[in-house]
Amino acid sequence: MSGVADETHDVSHGFAQAEKALQAAGRRGEPVLWYGEIALELVLGEVTPEARQAFLARVFRGVPETALPRWVEVLRVYYAHDGALQQAADALFMHKNTLGGRLDRLQAVTGLNPRSRADGMLFQLAVEFLSRP
Repeated sequence: MSGVADETHDVSHGFAQAEKALQAAGRRGEPVLWYGEIALELVLGEVTPEARQAFLARVFRGVPETALPRWVEVLRVYYAHDGALQQAADALFMHKNTLGGRLDRLQAVTGLNPRSRADGMLFQLAVEFLSRP
């Protein structure tokens, strides 16, 4: 895997860009990634560990830590299918009503609706944070 910087005359700046692109390529599983092709990775990489923990505590409030991996997988698959309940349920090997019930349960516990645009974005960011070292 490799990361490639944008054109620059500053070697240290170019190295930093290439390093960020390389890290993003590794997470995405892509052989080559240009710095100009990353966006979310730039923002997520700048969040302090303290801010990350505070954000996760807010989004997953009321969810036991032992249950987080299961919720992350459900949400990751649900959003990977753009919220298509049937497709996500099929990928998770469950009935769509079961998946719908689980999403409703998550809303009841956290107070955030994983099916809404605004709250869904928060869950998607949380899943990204939990998927990173």
